[in-house]
Amino acid sequence: MPLRWVVAALGALIVLALTFYAGMAYEDHRIKTGIEEAFSGLGDLGDSSTGSDGGTTEGGDAPDPVELTENTPVEVQTYDGTMTYTLLSSELKNKAAADETLTRNLSYRLKVENTGDTPASPTTNSHFETDDGQVLDFAGVFCLDDSLPSDTIDPGQFVQGCDSSDLPDDGGRLILDSVTPELYITVPAA
Repeated sequence: MPLRWVVAALGALIVLALTFYAGMAYEDHRIKTGIEEAFSGLGDLGDSSTGSDGGTTEGGDAPDPVELTENTPVEVQTYDGTMTYTLLSSELKNKAAADETLTRNLSYRLKVENTGDTPASPTTNSHFETDDGQVLDFAGVFCLDDSLPSDTIDPGQFVQGCDSSDLPDDGGRLILDSVTPELYITVPAA
């Protein structure tokens, strides 16, 4: 095999490798920039009042969580828009002892309306905070039927459905923590 073919093949491999790494660096930069742009406004939510009951406190602190009570709409900011959450109903039941620490289940029905001016997704990420301040992070469980859709909804549209979380015997609050101000449902002790 002539030396020039070996050099040409080696050169082609080097060019391919450099092109691959340049493409990876570009994609990494593009993804990081996209994430930064998508979440750039989140830090600003605590710096200005939303005009709702969950306005900010002095010094730019996050607003106090707002209790969700049945049939009382609350306007919040999600990561991609303005939504109004309404608790339609909630039911707390004991559950089978598959998990010794999570002994009850809270099922709740929400109506989520896009009251902003851009398409947005309803969000129901949550955690439980006991009356004594212990925070338990966990994933909610699926409702058996009629789960709250997570599809993007257009301005003026709404979705409604069930969401559910397994909880301990402790009293506290189930907090929906992907919105500003945070929303919570009061949970009595067993």
